Amino acid sequence: NHVARLNSDGTIDTAFDPNANDLVTALAIQADGKILLSGFFTTLAPNGGASVFRNVLARLNSNGTVDMAFNTVPNLDVYAIALQADGKILIGGAFTLVNGGGQFARNFIARLNSDGTVDAGFNPNASNRVYAIAVQPDGKIVVGGGFSAFAPNGGASIPRSCLARLNSDGTVDNAFDPKADNFVIT
Repeated sequence: NHVARLNSDGTIDTAFDPNANDLVTALAIQADGKILLSGFFTTLAPNGGASVFRNVLARLNSNGTVDMAFNTVPNLDVYAIALQADGKILIGGAFTLVNGGGQFARNFIARLNSDGTVDAGFNPNASNRVYAIAVQPDGKIVVGGGFSAFAPNGGASIPRSCLARLNSDGTVDNAFDPKADNFVIT
């Protein structure tokens, strides 16, 4: 249900069945082979086993079972996941709170440490939903969505229409302002 893995010949890998109870909107594969999933699901029941609560964000072991050590809980949907070279995890979506090693106010974008705890020093504070995230080779972060501004770490609001680039610390890159005139989804 909602997520599958294919063999190299295009057939379904029947040994891999995370069994999400609703849509999966994004995934990313970590260097260690673990798989991050986001979407609208609230539970996973790998291989027909017992349901495991995971609200819109989960990490799977490479065999499709739930990584029980990772239980970060955003309060609303996650639409985008991106991995940084240092193993940190960027998430974007409709959320305003993320519970991971404590509860943190995070408007629409957050960075998690590799263990799922919230990176307390990263808070770009977008004004509206983030639908897309990409990490550049230099570590800068390109973000797309329906936002009109960022106020990093609660500071002054910096206008950015639907497309922005952030420095690796979550501040706005002032040299990049394409002024998109509509939502950026992917």
